[in-house]
Amino acid sequence: MQESEYEKFHQSERAELEYLRDRVKLLHELVENFPGGLMLFDSSLRLAYCNKYQREMMEYPDWFFGPMPPEISDIFWFNAKRGEYGPGDPEELVRQKMHLVERKEEHVFERRRPNGRSVEVRGTPLSGGGFVTTYLDVTLQRRGNEALEYLANHDVTTNLPNRHRLLSEVESRIAKNKSGSTFAVIFIDLDKFKPVNDQFGHATGDELLRHVGRRLIGAIRSSDQVSRFGGDEFVIVMDGNVMEEGDLPIVDRILKKLCEPFTIDGNIICIGASVGVSIFPEDGTTVAELLEAADKNMYFSKRTGRRPVTTTDRRMHVLAAN
Repeated sequence: MQESEYEKFHQSERAELEYLRDRVKLLHELVENFPGGLMLFDSSLRLAYCNKYQREMMEYPDWFFGPMPPEISDIFWFNAKRGEYGPGDPEELVRQKMHLVERKEEHVFERRRPNGRSVEVRGTPLSGGGFVTTYLDVTLQRRGNEALEYLANHDVTTNLPNRHRLLSEVESRIAKNKSGSTFAVIFIDLDKFKPVNDQFGHATGDELLRHVGRRLIGAIRSSDQVSRFGGDEFVIVMDGNVMEEGDLPIVDRILKKLCEPFTIDGNIICIGASVGVSIFPEDGTTVAELLEAADKNMYFSKRTGRRPVTTTDRRMHVLAAN
């Protein structure tokens, strides 16, 4: 009877041990198959566990996993010295990281690694005093978001900022220039563009639009923005009084560039442009007012052959006609 109870006791003990082994194995497989990096630090903030994904993604050295694993500050120093935290004094960078750990607060942030990949880092303090950190590679997600944002703000044919981006740019300049400075909205409509499509096809027409975009970019300053408004219309936003700059106003220089022949697939193509200009704040203090004024001036230019045209030019012409 006593022997039977002894055997039962040991059978129960072996069963419990086997159960614990299975649980540990399951936990190990779970951690190793976690879709990201995982690091566990004990109550003394020494590395207790690091899964394979983390080790390979962050390219940790073998000495991290020897008989004496590093403390979290050692890992911070290693990362700071190899540029993982960006530019700056390594000592200060490590101090900032340790301050975050000492606060024992959960945190989430995103880091762009030196190799260009984006990593989302989550740190969670443990009740026993340790710390667990997870790393998720979100590069593809961020690139997807950036691509969507780019498509939402750029014209697919010319890669120039589109109408949506233009409206945001004008709105931004209005907010910045309320102190008294000025800027111009230059509305450009290509002349003789439809015959190009009719004679050479839409592929050539699209290529011509790209050539026009490049010429416009070459004619403006780095602080200015050229966008494709739609069809064969372009809009440039630039600071200052563009009608009085230098010996030849910048608008005249833009027109001169557009009147020079284009060579596309061996074809010599000549076009021109009609231009209307509106000035902030004389011609308007809202996006709609500035675009409407520039558009009206452009159409006046197209009808009369006067180029470039400002609101003052148009009004003087009307007064003279009356």
